[in-house]
Amino acid sequence: WYVRSLDTVGRQDLLPGALDALAQVTACGLKVALVSASRNAALLVERLGIAPYFDAIVDPAGIARGKPAPDLFLAAARDVGALPVHCLGVEDAPAGIAALHAAGMASIGIGSPKLLHDADWVLADLTQFRISDYRSAA
Repeated sequence: WYVRSLDTVGRQDLLPGALDALAQVTACGLKVALVSASRNAALLVERLGIAPYFDAIVDPAGIARGKPAPDLFLAAARDVGALPVHCLGVEDAPAGIAALHAAGMASIGIGSPKLLHDADWVLADLTQFRISDYRSAA
């Protein structure tokens, strides 16, 4: 049922600011990886029409431990050919922020500062994202 429901997903379902954030990052020539706990991430990215923005998609298949362990993020860094210390992750959950830090990566939390207080930076939503604010940090 869930996978069939993805047939109705499209660009209209992107979070505000998501497409602009992806465009900013790729315009700078940076590599982009999606880390997801969902095994349907690749299908969802395709349905959303944003697959061309991603150089790698990492899901739990073949990964030993999920968030808050760093395994997913370390696989993403490897897949795009980057050292973790040069990576910047965007997350909306405390377990994701913990996983980014365990991987040695900088973090941007999207959402509540109270919930995401361990993030290096917190934005209310993706409309506030400007890659130029973080480019030298990662």
